[in-house]
Amino acid sequence: MESLATITGKVQRKLLQLAFGEQWVIGATPRTNAHRDGGITTCRLLEPPAGMNYADPFVITFQGKVFVLFEAWGDQGRKGVIQFATLDSSGCWSQPEIALQRPYHLSYPFVFSWHGDFYMLPETRHNHTIELYRAREFPQDWELAAVLMDHVDVVDTTLLEYEGRWWMFTAGWGKWTARFRQLSIFHSCSPFGPWLPHARNPVVDDLGTARPAGRLFLDNGQLIRPGQDCRFGYGCAIAWNRVNRLNEREYDETCLARLTPKLTSGWVATHTFNQDGEWQVFDGKRVRLRLART
Repeated sequence: MESLATITGKVQRKLLQLAFGEQWVIGATPRTNAHRDGGITTCRLLEPPAGMNYADPFVITFQGKVFVLFEAWGDQGRKGVIQFATLDSSGCWSQPEIALQRPYHLSYPFVFSWHGDFYMLPETRHNHTIELYRAREFPQDWELAAVLMDHVDVVDTTLLEYEGRWWMFTAGWGKWTARFRQLSIFHSCSPFGPWLPHARNPVVDDLGTARPAGRLFLDNGQLIRPGQDCRFGYGCAIAWNRVNRLNEREYDETCLARLTPKLTSGWVATHTFNQDGEWQVFDGKRVRLRLART
């Protein structure tokens, strides 16, 4: 029989769940050196409607417009879809629209251009695949271009073209518990593969840095890899890691700085960071009274 203290604790947690709700939102700010000092203090929010969440933003500039693709999902177990919105020079958001939806959950829409086309690599873990899509009309019309891997259970797959080779960074290879702490790398001569495993997989085993958190980028000649800090819970902060060595047999990185939710707009978690052109985007989880307007 459960003790009175145990029952009381369960009742308290249930009351908190009824009174407060979590919601993921997206923020944008003109580009700074946040990856050097860990600081973002203000942002322009893309507000989801009540009962909805926006996360995993990727920004890309095309024909003078700033597009942000992101995951959108509902609180009641509704599967995630990929939406997009535009951001004008003053930081005002357009109304989000659907970019891609499938019969299974989608998230983390890694988007890039190659040979004059736009491609997207959304997370399709619920379909046990890594799928590559080509834009027929960017950003609202996509077709399946290739299934890069099948019968896999990996998350937040991120591609990089670097020093004449393509690199795939992904988390969760081998077992589900590895999603939060183990980073694996694959390499190829093309984003279409075939993809060969790195000789040292998993190349990172660290709850504080491993899981991908956005596109890799160069800063003063140094390659920076955003990673999720999951030491205190899923996606609680972002770690910026300098890649010291990357080749087919070696990998080494050093954590330079972290973006914690305390440095943003009252959030309790943040787990994706991307930048392109004049803007950088990131997401955050906030806890609010369920009766509060969102």
